[in-house]
Amino acid sequence: MRFVTEPVTESFAPKNAELSVELRAFIQRMYGDMSPADLREYLRLVCENLLPVVGALERAIETQDYPAAATQCHKLRNMTSAVGASLLSKSLSALEGRCKRGEGPEDASVVAGMRPECEHVLGILRQIRASDEPIPSATN
Repeated sequence: MRFVTEPVTESFAPKNAELSVELRAFIQRMYGDMSPADLREYLRLVCENLLPVVGALERAIETQDYPAAATQCHKLRNMTSAVGASLLSKSLSALEGRCKRGEGPEDASVVAGMRPECEHVLGILRQIRASDEPIPSATN
């Protein structure tokens, strides 16, 4: 199931290995100059907060509280874009726009597909965080 609110020409759910490589490369580029301890702490914070924000977004959509849903979309979009999950971030941006206009998602599959996608990203982030392999420096 795809999580989109507007047509997207590229595949939203790339293969697991492709998304893992994409996120790792993004994290290397953006955060490679952080100490391993600081990077692990940053990823811990993202991992700790990702699903609670998804839950808050789901509740806001369910109750048709679209201003609150827009706020949660914004938070979630920032988190996903900060770790390189660009297609998820684009979809959240589109949903945020709809919520700001008081429209909500086009259909229930939009929100239903979001949690599994966020859980997948979360799993990859946890693997990166737990890895003994250092994230190479962006300057190397």
